Amino acid sequence: MIYGYGLSAKIHSNHAFKIIISTEPISVLQGHKIIKSKALIIKPNTIHELKSCNCLCAWIFIDPETDIGQHIHGLFNNVTVLKFENVITNKLINFLIYSLENHFTEGEIKNAVVQTLLHRDMSNSYDLIIDRRIEKVLNYIKWSTNFDVKFAELLNLCSLSESRLIHLFKKEIGITIRQYVLWCRIKKALHGMTTNKNIKSSAKEAGFTDAAHFNRTFVSMFGINPSILLK
Repeated sequence: MIYGYGLSAKIHSNHAFKIIISTEPISVLQGHKIIKSKALIIKPNTIHELKSCNCLCAWIFIDPETDIGQHIHGLFNNVTVLKFENVITNKLINFLIYSLENHFTEGEIKNAVVQTLLHRDMSNSYDLIIDRRIEKVLNYIKWSTNFDVKFAELLNLCSLSESRLIHLFKKEIGITIRQYVLWCRIKKALHGMTTNKNIKSSAKEAGFTDAAHFNRTFVSMFGINPSILLK
């Protein structure tokens, strides 16, 4: 979770559902399209830009391959940005303010927000089902040391040809294997930064050997400089 006052972001995209809660309307820019709302959710891998005023704002990220992420996926119905109803928006804003004033942990905030979303009418939604061979690849990458995987190992794991694996992974996950590995590394680095408050060591532990590469990757995925998180 990332939160603060006046959170804006350059053009970026990342592999997560991004729930945005703000005390004042924020603008989501997708090319010439502008969507304004105090609470919304953005689909994974959606290229967008964020502009907000100097108000309290929180970004909460949900892994799309988790059970909750797969359940949320069906809410979109061919849209990439989903605005919440006024009742849910007001609940989320009030809870965000209360939780921060009372020093809730990020995990507690995230769980409560997700539960609020799951209480919506989801009768017309459908769970995302991922090909089992791709699930094996995802789990292998997640549990590998510093996400350092060899392509040949993935081929042996899923019993697919190189071209078929490349095509199926992109079809099921929405990004390439290389992009997914970078996303896993960025998530690990982000977790490290929130605990030890050190960008360089967190990036290194996540498998980034070049600080410049880490910064470029972070900005491309979050639209902000990683140093903002330490303020």
